[in-house]
Amino acid sequence: MQVLKIYYLLPIFFVTGPFLPDLVITTSSLFFIIYFLKYERQYLVNNFFYFFLVFYLFIIFSSLNSNDFIFSLKSSLPYVRIIIFPLIIYYLLEKKILNLITLSKILLFVIIFLSLDSIYQFIFGYNVIGFKSPLNYRVTSFFNDEAILGSYISKILPLLISIYIYINHKSKGFSAIIYYVTFFLGIICIFLSGDRMPFGTILLYIILINIFYFEKKQFIFLLSLIFAIIVLISLNNSLKNRYINMTLLQLFEGDIKIDKKFQIDEKNIEEKFNFELKNILNNKILFFSRPHQEHLKTAYSIFKDNKIIGSGPNTFRLNCTPKFHEHQSRCSTHPHNIYIQLLSETGIIGFIFLISIFFYFVYKIFYSSLNKDRLQVFIFTHLFVSIFPISTYGNFFNNYNSIMLFFPVGFYLYMLKNNKNYKTK
Repeated sequence: MQVLKIYYLLPIFFVTGPFLPDLVITTSSLFFIIYFLKYERQYLVNNFFYFFLVFYLFIIFSSLNSNDFIFSLKSSLPYVRIIIFPLIIYYLLEKKILNLITLSKILLFVIIFLSLDSIYQFIFGYNVIGFKSPLNYRVTSFFNDEAILGSYISKILPLLISIYIYINHKSKGFSAIIYYVTFFLGIICIFLSGDRMPFGTILLYIILINIFYFEKKQFIFLLSLIFAIIVLISLNNSLKNRYINMTLLQLFEGDIKIDKKFQIDEKNIEEKFNFELKNILNNKILFFSRPHQEHLKTAYSIFKDNKIIGSGPNTFRLNCTPKFHEHQSRCSTHPHNIYIQLLSETGIIGFIFLISIFFYFVYKIFYSSLNKDRLQVFIFTHLFVSIFPISTYGNFFNNYNSIMLFFPVGFYLYMLKNNKNYKTK
């Protein structure tokens, strides 16, 4: 079992791309499916496993009823490893093979290193080993051509904070300062990445934490962060174009001609951002950008033909093409929102699975807040923003996206079970 200490390296493997984390998780999951059933069945006797086992069986059923069931089964059948993955982490923590303190140090190193490297790339145009971002208004650091730096940091940063609360809830002094500085650096890194949705969700996370578990230090931190962001935007045209000009153009682009150049050329953005406030108010407001909104329309049209069990996992790309090929922006590999994706690909039943989890998190946040359980407030707020409905997401059935989504869950299962020993006042 000691070989499974390789799980310590998962935060680093995520930076290298999907191959290494998927290899580790796939091979270990195959082993643990047999091992749990034969020797440690108690790790399968919990609500988490029961719930997702039913979901897993359902998505297989949905795939079998798909127009291209072989293609769909390629996504649904292997999904069992994503369910086993958090249970492996939970098991390794219970058996002391993994240690939360060691993991927190690794997460600290990864976040600080990527944050400092992203600042370096933002200033000089390339990172410490010469990687340049493919987009002149984005920072990618060691992710190179993949503009997912902000998304990655936004997923592991709240996990680090929850672990810190769990293992150091009474500590003061230098260790607390390290975590606050790391948190601040991580958010600045997300902001510099130009990834607007992760930046929006991390801000939502901070705001909700202040609402449901207000502390003076947290409030001062929030004000300091807002001030730093305002200064950065005011001093840098790239950030202003990305977060303000481009956002307004996409929200009010009903009467604005958009081309591919608009997505990458800052000068082009500035040229397009030449209408006055009255013009903005007269334009139709889009809930998302035009391409994203067209994806949602397509997904809803697919749902209407497959209301109960959907068109089959990961079949959006197959079903949108023949129906909507005349609309250039309507087709993609997925509709960029996991609620809408599950609605179209797994129907009402699959959608109910996800929405029930979301409302469970809402309930737990309020319940934990009333009971002054700081750890649970932070944990469930993180999980809440991870599946916040009004957000754009990658493909739910993509290996890398699913692994990143479920990565914190195993740690949280362990911490919640042992929360009674660490409950704060």
